[in-house]
Amino acid sequence: MKLVIDGNIKEFDNALVEAAGEKCRALCEGCDIGLEECLLGTRDCPVKNAVESINAMIRMGRGIKRYRELKGLEE
Repeated sequence: MKLVIDGNIKEFDNALVEAAGEKCRALCEGCDIGLEECLLGTRDCPVKNAVESINAMIRMGRGIKRYRELKGLEE
């Protein structure tokens, strides 16, 4: 999976991204946001800034959203 972090496109192993998502969900009790929505930043994280791994996922989500905007895939 390619993700944009701090303006740079980086390639991540899909399993690593899934594992990070699972870790986040385990840490975010009561969070109903799925990994894809988390990565795409389509919904606000209800426990923003709670844990560094969550912050990383939020940054990835914002990066993907920005990348999609630049490519004309989002309004």
